[in-house]
Amino acid sequence: MNTSVHGAVRLAWASLRALLVLTVVTGIVYPLAVTGIAQAAFNDEANGSMVTVQGKEVGSSLIGQSWNLKDTDKPDPKWFQPRPSNSGYDPLTTGSSQLGASDPTLLKAVGAAKKQVATFNDVPESAVPKDAVTGSASAIDPHISRSTRRSR
Repeated sequence: MNTSVHGAVRLAWASLRALLVLTVVTGIVYPLAVTGIAQAAFNDEANGSMVTVQGKEVGSSLIGQSWNLKDTDKPDPKWFQPRPSNSGYDPLTTGSSQLGASDPTLLKAVGAAKKQVATFNDVPESAVPKDAVTGSASAIDPHISRSTRRSR
């Protein structure tokens, strides 16, 4: 009996040491090493691809943002306009609308957005890329395909 208790204590102590070592290695050493390498090799990307204007951080090239005229809901023509966002371009509340492709609410919103984008850019509605009028899965993705049509 004494031998089995002694073996159980040794096994528990070995398990506890393994837990502590692996916690330190995978929870502290590895993340610090990866962060250090990322900061040294890919500083801009590691810090969120910040966009700086006149020495002030104004956003990220990875997060879509709304660029409206001051105190209005109208888009500012001097800025490229992003694709629609279900979250209001808030990176803390991301996610798509979860509306199906045939949902009347989505179809109405896409139709209105297509008309707005075409008017804003002075192009026919047929030249507006689909992803310029539909939200991304994250609701903050800024990327829009180039239109293959050049007619005006």
